[in-house]
Amino acid sequence: MYNIISPYTFYNHFLYSSFHTIQDVFYFSDKVISYSSQLCPYSNYISIHLRLGDKFLEIDDKSHNDARHYNENVIYKTIEENKDEPILFFCDNNEYKLKIKNKYSYVHITDTKIEHTGLNSTTEQQILDAITEFYLITQSTKIYAGSLSGFSVVASKFKNVPFILV
Repeated sequence: MYNIISPYTFYNHFLYSSFHTIQDVFYFSDKVISYSSQLCPYSNYISIHLRLGDKFLEIDDKSHNDARHYNENVIYKTIEENKDEPILFFCDNNEYKLKIKNKYSYVHITDTKIEHTGLNSTTEQQILDAITEFYLITQSTKIYAGSLSGFSVVASKFKNVPFILV
């Protein structure tokens, strides 16, 4: 007898606070680490991560309804309050990343094509992009999350990086 388990099985039953650190559980490949250095010019930076949700992925399949709650003014305030530090802004929607970059020229964004890794249409490059962005977030000095997402929560647990939900 087999049980097929997906991440969704645990979303309402899993306590992220039970983690201490997870860097002993898995590691990043040399390919991811090398690619990250091409995407990020900084060694010390803060990350701001906004997960808009599957509804806002830039894909042909528009059947997804996942939309996360966030306050754009709080994101702007967080960026402005941290303008003296290198900032990497991450989002699952490229158009929104560009909007932030156009508003705040000092914010760095990655040139990646993010798609949900659980979709059949996701390419190997998009998986590499997503894992590399995850790696970059794990290397931050601080992680600000504009919406609740396991992506940034788990990234903070990798090296116990301070996590602030804004």
